[in-house]
This record gives sequence, C-alpha cells and structure tokens, in this order.
Amino acid sequence: MSLDAQHQDTLIEWLSAHTPQLHDGAYAYLCAMQNLDAPHVRMRPAIYIDGNKWCALYGKNIQDGVAGFGDSPEAACAEFDKAWLKGLMD
Repeated sequence: MSLDAQHQDTLIEWLSAHTPQLHDGAYAYLCAMQNLDAPHVRMRPAIYIDGNKWCALYGKNIQDGVAGFGDSPEAACAEFDKAWLKGLMD
C-alpha cells in the first residue's frame, strides 16, 4: 500500500504534531514496566504513617523486617526498594 503525496503530507504533519505525546506515552509505559519489577511491587509491604514519616514495612516489625521511610508513600517505597536490594547484597 502506498500513500499519495497529500496523504503522506497529512501523515507527516500529524506525526510532527503528536511526536511529543507519543514519546511521553512510550516513556510512561517503559517506566511502568520497570516499576512492575520493583521490590515494593513484588513484595507488597504494608504502607502507613509512622510518626511524621511514611513507612513501607515488609515483616512483623522494623527490627526484623525490611523498611523504608519517606515524606510520601512513594518516597517510602523508594527507600524500601533500596533497603531490600541492599539486603540482597549483604
């Protein structure tokens, strides 16, 4: 199938106008796919407020489990991921 010149121009114009959105969508998809393998996604720690910080805790308590703390649930999960991966390296 080939496009005539008018349709080619229309397609090029559309792609030029929408490339940033297509790129943003692809980037968001790749980020989401990477996030699916994150320790906090796989291990599903409890996430709750502990004092003035958010805590992501896997296990019965902070001393025996793996925990991450942050100013938001996302920050706590990021710290949890670091702690989990550090535990694998030790």
